[in-house]
Amino acid sequence: MSQKLEDKVKSNKADDIIILRQYFETAHEAEEVNPLYYWKKHTKDKPAFTILSKNLFCVPASSCASERAFSKTGQIVSDRRCALKSNIVDKLLFLNKNQTK
Repeated sequence: MSQKLEDKVKSNKADDIIILRQYFETAHEAEEVNPLYYWKKHTKDKPAFTILSKNLFCVPASSCASERAFSKTGQIVSDRRCALKSNIVDKLLFLNKNQTK
């Protein structure tokens, strides 16, 4: 039996689906619970989500990133391109931010 488990091909997508399903099946916490305390308490049973929560709840040390985004938006939405829809501007900003150099 253990040989079958060892021979089984690992799938990251399947593992992620299982982890996500387990997360959604857990009981809800009260709204008053501080998210930082919740993730500190559940570090061992939800390691993948703990890493994600650290990225989401961290506070940037400066406002440089947001200032760069506003500056780039000003460059994209110029007098000649003032009729762009907001979803197009969002997509252009996303592409600009994530382009490889």
